[in-house]
Amino acid sequence: MSKSVYSLVLMDRLVEEVDRLAYARGTSRSNLINQILAEALSFVTPEKRISDIFARLETAMGAADGFKLSLQSGDSMLSLQSSLRYKYNPTIRYQLALYRNPTDAFGELRVYFRTKSPALLEHLTRFFVFWAKLECAVTGHEIKYEISPGKLVRKLSASGSDPERLADACAKYITLFDTSLKLYFDNPARCDEIHAMYLDYHRKGNAIS
Repeated sequence: MSKSVYSLVLMDRLVEEVDRLAYARGTSRSNLINQILAEALSFVTPEKRISDIFARLETAMGAADGFKLSLQSGDSMLSLQSSLRYKYNPTIRYQLALYRNPTDAFGELRVYFRTKSPALLEHLTRFFVFWAKLECAVTGHEIKYEISPGKLVRKLSASGSDPERLADACAKYITLFDTSLKLYFDNPARCDEIHAMYLDYHRKGNAIS
């Protein structure tokens, strides 16, 4: 949705209250006024859609074992953490970034590790490549990935735009990925088990593609 600059005459005291609330919510004056007007007119803005998705996702992932929600890095990003049973228990960091104006993808999932261990980086890269090949083989179409040492970025597409459905789909996908990664690190020979899990996930018609 496009935005334009408009001139409004507002009471100074009102603007002070708007600024106070905007600061508390970590947003700008313009964005907060935009949200307030949209709510008053029952108009769903991109920010409202993203907020609804994150609210449901926080509930779903907050109840899941092994995940820790961390502060959002911005209005369109949610961060999660999980730990890997590997030597010093490195932290797996997940960032879900949602697009304000989605086209072919509604967002992207970023998975990364802050490590300098060559052995861990090599193991991670092997899993990322395995996962990308697995998804493309099962779904039958190319999925946009970016793989680099210790980091994977995957574009997220789905049919429909219902916030609840998208949030549930993201929660299931992140949980499946995290479980598969941990199984792989437990024993790379469990690839067949991971393959079976993904097949079951796909056959159930989960929304992420």
